[in-house]
Amino acid sequence: MSQYLHISSLLNIGEEQSGPATPPRDSYSPKHMAHRPVLSQKSRPLHVESSLPLPSPAHHSNSTHAVRDQSVYTMHDYRYWPYIRQGAPGHPSLAVPRSETMADETYASFLSQNPYNSCANIVQRYAHWHRQRRTRACHNCHLKKVRCEGGGTRCVNCVRAGVECKWIPMKKRGPKPKPKPTETESLPASSSSSAVNLPLIGEQHGNMHSGTATTSAIPLSKHASGEKLGLGLGLEGEIEHVALSHSHKSRQSSATTVAASPLAIEQHQLTASPTRASTGDELRTSPTLNDEFAQLVKESDVSHPKKSSSEDTLRRFYSNEVSEDTRNAIIYYFEYFYSICPIFHPSSFLRRVVAGDVDPILISSMRASAARYINKYTGSSIDLDKLIEDINSELLVYLDEPNLDYVRAVVIMASLNGGECRFMMYNTLTCLASNLVMRLGWHMLDSKPIQPDITWEEWINVEIKRRTLYVVYQIDGYLALLSDRFMALLPSRLLVLPPGSSAEWDNIAIPRLHDSLPTYFNGEMSASDIIKSGSLTHSFISLCSLTTIISRVNNFLWKIKLSLSVYPHGDGFKPNVKYFQGYAPARPQILLPIRSLFDIEEFRNIHQELRAWQRKLVNFSDIKHNPAANRSFSTFGSYSHRLHLLRIRYFCLYMYSVPVIHCLHFANRPSYFETQGPTQVFASAPDTTSLKLADAPENKLIYEIMSGIFADRQNRGLLAYDIVEDSWNVCLEIVYDLVRHLDSNNDMPLERHDQVMPLCLLSSMTVLIRNVHICRHIIEKEANNKKTSKCDKARKELKQSTTALKRLWSLLGDLNKIWRVDGVENLLRMMQVEEVVKAADLLSGMKL
Repeated sequence: MSQYLHISSLLNIGEEQSGPATPPRDSYSPKHMAHRPVLSQKSRPLHVESSLPLPSPAHHSNSTHAVRDQSVYTMHDYRYWPYIRQGAPGHPSLAVPRSETMADETYASFLSQNPYNSCANIVQRYAHWHRQRRTRACHNCHLKKVRCEGGGTRCVNCVRAGVECKWIPMKKRGPKPKPKPTETESLPASSSSSAVNLPLIGEQHGNMHSGTATTSAIPLSKHASGEKLGLGLGLEGEIEHVALSHSHKSRQSSATTVAASPLAIEQHQLTASPTRASTGDELRTSPTLNDEFAQLVKESDVSHPKKSSSEDTLRRFYSNEVSEDTRNAIIYYFEYFYSICPIFHPSSFLRRVVAGDVDPILISSMRASAARYINKYTGSSIDLDKLIEDINSELLVYLDEPNLDYVRAVVIMASLNGGECRFMMYNTLTCLASNLVMRLGWHMLDSKPIQPDITWEEWINVEIKRRTLYVVYQIDGYLALLSDRFMALLPSRLLVLPPGSSAEWDNIAIPRLHDSLPTYFNGEMSASDIIKSGSLTHSFISLCSLTTIISRVNNFLWKIKLSLSVYPHGDGFKPNVKYFQGYAPARPQILLPIRSLFDIEEFRNIHQELRAWQRKLVNFSDIKHNPAANRSFSTFGSYSHRLHLLRIRYFCLYMYSVPVIHCLHFANRPSYFETQGPTQVFASAPDTTSLKLADAPENKLIYEIMSGIFADRQNRGLLAYDIVEDSWNVCLEIVYDLVRHLDSNNDMPLERHDQVMPLCLLSSMTVLIRNVHICRHIIEKEANNKKTSKCDKARKELKQSTTALKRLWSLLGDLNKIWRVDGVENLLRMMQVEEVVKAADLLSGMKL
């Protein structure tokens, strides 16, 4: 099967820039080998001033050895590691032209009589000296950034360290052999709609199936020439759809052979309407920016990049110039994580990969994030734990010269560490990413108006930084919520426009524009227009909007925690330090005690904003039943494929809001203000039943385990039984809505669930477990009092909670086969979830 792809539309536009002109530490072609120096006492460059006097004849016998053996380096030399440029041995003043040296006859005579120069004349040796590079370095010296003394055999450093000396094969230089024309290349452009069969990632995209079903081949999709695919762009030009193939190794078992679905590559010549569509397409700019932007474009002289040879780039991408590991990392990342973390410009990024300009640590981070899928569908055996640890260690070493590739690697690894339950490193890398984007000034990217002479490449570079900053903003918001702290990136200090939602970027299949720059984000698009355009950027912006609400939740909880907690003096917290007194949190103007946090207007507003955000999400059923989404598509980036990714994103976005709503309402309890007595804040204290249930021995053990994961108050909220009834009903309603959401999308493959799913399931299942305990207590108590009406209501509630608990527990077990959620599963086992379900089934079926 051919490994050749047509990604011509990805290769038509712009070059993705990697930020400052800092060379990468390593690369995949010799001409781009460079690194950031880490200079120890042994490897620090020696700056020898050329004005130092030469050694006198009397002292030459004692100093010649030291002078001759001394190597002189500069910082510039270290940039070409492992091909180290060696300085001229000896004193730098000897490295002078031959004519100037021979002019001094006395000194020449001294040199000729020097016994230490019997093999050759020093002047002859250094008159024509040129800097040289060491052409190879072993893998161990490469990692430690030290000079390698080997020449293809075991080097001195490895012998001393007692480790295996490994050498990476050098790539051949010179002209590349001309590839043989393939059957597809020989076709004329007008007939290029014929597809090339390539494997997709183990899913039959026409009909989504459960994660446990085996995949089978599907027929190739051939769209008619001239089909608009629902884009509604109104642009003349060629839209060439992109297909990223997946390197696939067939894996046979004793029973069946799992085959991936073929991925086809097609090129479509689409002639759109000469006028822009009027149905809310994504190229429409915001009304407030239309006039200014139109005038800006009119006055600017934008130099768009010329169309490069996509076939040549793809041929190189699938040749030995790009390793199979790198290829798989890029392919699987774009299939599974690009819609979550769209911090790449696909076309420019592929060009940089082929050219060897991408920092290897970015490729490694992409490979780590997609490692589970690579192992599953290619038969590889990536040790994910070791890979994560190696990348984390390397990220913490190179902090001095961050470029765009480095920052993106930090962002990807921060998200991955959180998904892998490495919470300490998740915290560390998230804080690092937040500090980096502010240190580089990305939080003020749009503090100045756009320049009229901005080029396409410059816009791409700025847009990548915008998207990277917003991803950092998202992960920082979630971490702040779980850690009970303020966000590092406060929304009030972000002078950055939303990412552009034009077809040049988020449609993946990128058209070529000749008359205007990319446009800004259009926030006025309706849900139906988003579906028509297949714009992925809108789902990304929706998550940013949720992050802003999270920041308000953080601020509110922090304020009430410090201001409503009662201190002995009765006026709230007051610092004793003079210069801190003006910064103490203001006490809210409310009358204490209160019945519920619902009595506070800010609490009600935040609750309404969260519910409104859920309602504004694009209805997944509208996408699910869209004819284009049900088509058996085979082209990555086509309209059908974008709808597929769009449905996945909105399916997952709903689950992002569930833990946030729970966290807000878990704070609506008297025990949240337990500093000096909850009765002074709330009108009623926890009843004895709540205290008895909360003080169960297993809850104390669970709290100790969770203390290393979340903040103290969040942990207690997951176990508290004294939550106010209004908030408790909201928590139950959210959980039941989640179960209905999952049931209506039961055809969604498990591997498409987002990494936030374990946290969503944890908070939801703790609500159900507590509700089962409460219902059981009511049934047992009211049965003795013969109040059948309350018993019937509690029994009905018990049955609903038990059914939902079974559903979520089963889903968590299935997810454990894909994601690392065994920690969450073990935590819930300690809460005796299985025993609770069995007892609840028995109790709900009894007639008391």
